[in-house]
Amino acid sequence: GFAIDGQRAFNGKSQLQHSLDSAVLMAAKAYYADPSLDRSAREAAARSAGTAMFNRNHNEFGLRDAAPVITFHFDEAAGTVDARASSVMKNLFGGVLNRNTTKIGATAQAAIGGNNRLEIALILDNSTSMFSSNRMTLMREAAANFTDSLFDRYGHESIKVSVVPWATTVN
Repeated sequence: GFAIDGQRAFNGKSQLQHSLDSAVLMAAKAYYADPSLDRSAREAAARSAGTAMFNRNHNEFGLRDAAPVITFHFDEAAGTVDARASSVMKNLFGGVLNRNTTKIGATAQAAIGGNNRLEIALILDNSTSMFSSNRMTLMREAAANFTDSLFDRYGHESIKVSVVPWATTVN
C-alpha cells in the first residue's frame, strides 16, 4: 500500500509541476500583453490567465486531489514571474498508518523581461523528399531571409540562432 500511495504522490507531483509550468509561462505572457496597463492591472491579468491555464491543465490530467492552491509573484527588477502550487492528495492505503493525505507541491519560474536576447531554433528537414520539386532550395532561401530580417531588425548581438537538421532522426 505504501508503494502505491508513494507512486500516486510521485505522479501527482509530476502532473502538478506540468500544470504549473504552463501556468507560469501563460502568466508571463499575459504580464506583458498590454504595456499600457499599470502594474497592478498587468499582475491581475497575469494571475487570471495563469490560474485559468493551471486549472485547465490540472483538470485535464484528471487529478483527484483536493483543490490546489496556486500563487504568483512578480519581480520586475529581476524580470521574473515565480509560481508555487500545493495540493493535498488522499492516500488509498495510508489510513492504516493514520496518514490519510499527502501534501505535494511544485515551483516554477519564467523570465518576463530584462533580457533583450532572442534565441531561435530552426529545425530544417533534410530528408530525401526535400530534394524534389526544388524544396531544399526554397527552404534554404526561407531560412536565410528569416535570419537576415531578424539580424537587420535586432542586430547580431541580440540574437542566437541554432540550426537542427533532421530526416527521420535529428543529426
